[in-house]
Amino acid sequence: LAPLTGPAGSVVAFDASPEFMRLTAQRALPPHVSLHTARVDALPLPPAFFDHVVCFNVFPHLTPLPETTRRLTAVLRPRGVFWIAHTRSQTFVNAVHREGPPEIHEHILPGPEELTRLLRDAGLGEIEIEDDAGFFLAHAVRLAPEVASVHPGNHV
Repeated sequence: LAPLTGPAGSVVAFDASPEFMRLTAQRALPPHVSLHTARVDALPLPPAFFDHVVCFNVFPHLTPLPETTRRLTAVLRPRGVFWIAHTRSQTFVNAVHREGPPEIHEHILPGPEELTRLLRDAGLGEIEIEDDAGFFLAHAVRLAPEVASVHPGNHV
């Protein structure tokens, strides 16, 4: 994402796993990328700041999904895009979680109807969902126009 934003923008990356973030920090990342070891509900994120929110191979773990989706939508600027991307299909992701450790048995990637409802309830629209054997991709646009200021530049 860093090349897409360019140095005038920023990429804020976070994960709850200290080990994952330690490995990420070892990569040669440009200065406009900041890494944070934290759960999404623990970060003080500015409202209506980001152009994109990208949940890459993590969405089912952001429990409870309705509250987390609303929180992430709130940090999007109007017309900002919320992305959910997985490198496998919904069926594959859910099978891995159901067969994995007990703490992730309930971490399920919702099907298209339920996910559409979840995204709409969070204030998102223009929802598109694609589920294929090799990937799952959903994106939606923040419709709420309630923003005092929009920051220039690309931020994800």
